[in-house]
Amino acid sequence: MSNNNTLKFNDSLPSTEELSNVQSLRKELGTLMTEGDLSKQPENVSDYKLLRFLRGYEDSVTDAAAAYREMATYRAEHNFNALRQKLVDNYQDPNLWEEYQPIIQLMPKGLRYEHGMDFNGNVLTVTDIGALDLRAIISNDLQDLYCELCLMTEEYSNLRLHEMTVQRGRLVARHDLINVSNFGLFQWNKACYDMLTTVFAGNKHYPECVVRISSCGNGSVAVVAWKVMKHFVPERTKQKLAVFGTVFLSELQADVPFNRIPLCWGGGSVGNGTPDGFDAAWSEACTNKSIVVGRRDVKVIKIGCFEEGVTVKYSWALSGYSIKVSSHFAAVNKDAGVVEDGNSGESKENNIEENAGETKEKGEKGPSREIVGSLPLVSVDTEETIESSSGRQTGQFVAPSSGVFALKFDNTFSMLRSKTIELSISVDEATGGAEEEESEGGTMTF
Repeated sequence: MSNNNTLKFNDSLPSTEELSNVQSLRKELGTLMTEGDLSKQPENVSDYKLLRFLRGYEDSVTDAAAAYREMATYRAEHNFNALRQKLVDNYQDPNLWEEYQPIIQLMPKGLRYEHGMDFNGNVLTVTDIGALDLRAIISNDLQDLYCELCLMTEEYSNLRLHEMTVQRGRLVARHDLINVSNFGLFQWNKACYDMLTTVFAGNKHYPECVVRISSCGNGSVAVVAWKVMKHFVPERTKQKLAVFGTVFLSELQADVPFNRIPLCWGGGSVGNGTPDGFDAAWSEACTNKSIVVGRRDVKVIKIGCFEEGVTVKYSWALSGYSIKVSSHFAAVNKDAGVVEDGNSGESKENNIEENAGETKEKGEKGPSREIVGSLPLVSVDTEETIESSSGRQTGQFVAPSSGVFALKFDNTFSMLRSKTIELSISVDEATGGAEEEESEGGTMTF
């Protein structure tokens, strides 16, 4: 299932008519452009920002002006000047801020993370909707903190996109990648949807900041959920939605580098080297996690190894019967597909007219398309059948390079019974160990 009939994002240089409309919009907005706190914020009063509003409202100066005034009022009412100043003083992803850690600890995969760029040079973000545990936010009385984090995330994106737009001399936007594979039909209640209404109320004030929303893993449950969710999403945003079914990896790679797709989605992201950062949430390290391997099924647990020498330690116990187990490793170039922001040379923040004659290729950069496919897993040790009577199994693996370590639990031989495993996996940069044996994929310690 796929639906790629999305509204095309216009990142072309402004036409003569658009240049005229930008100046008309600036004149229409009057003192909003020259007085008050908003006028001191380049990302919000530049010609580029006005162009986003015009293109987001079908080039209507009247509609764009009304929307801009509404945005200015919203920012004043919700103390956005203070929020923006916090970002200016601490210019990094709000997901890394100490004050928001209670949210991150509750649902590390349910937040939006920036993760490089797609093949077209758009800023790529990823979110696991199934991990968006809004009930936990409410039960822990963190609604206000969560809504503030969402607003800060949008404002951070606003600053980032303006910075990159000025560098390139044309509009830069996000490609939001979401996964709904694990979304539950009753995951959210009315209180959760009410909170989402508050969040989306702020999002609508950033027109034409999204190139595309790629929704992956859409099964029957996600289709039902969308019938409810669509009422919270602006109409123009819905037109940018591309829907992929439960098997989506090959289609997604037409626009997204393989090593920018999270491991647990089937991609090859090996991490960014920060234990508390983005990739710590997407690698499948766990403590006393109970996993079920269905009858005639296989479960593969993947751990990203950012660099040579990273040690993966694992421990697991089978609750009953038997299961086949093997371990594997895939070397992945963590730098492939990573490029610096395109820089089209000097360009003025508040004047896009002098860029209008430049060619589209100038300053355009995107990742190489060399990494396409699935992880080329190489066996580390031979498959072995383990009985539950054998007790807890432990081991560790030292990565020979950046890549992905995988534990494979194979229950395809069982026609009737699923198997339950209690699993713990940790990642440590230390490589010390006792007795070591060389294997094809790296170093195993038993």
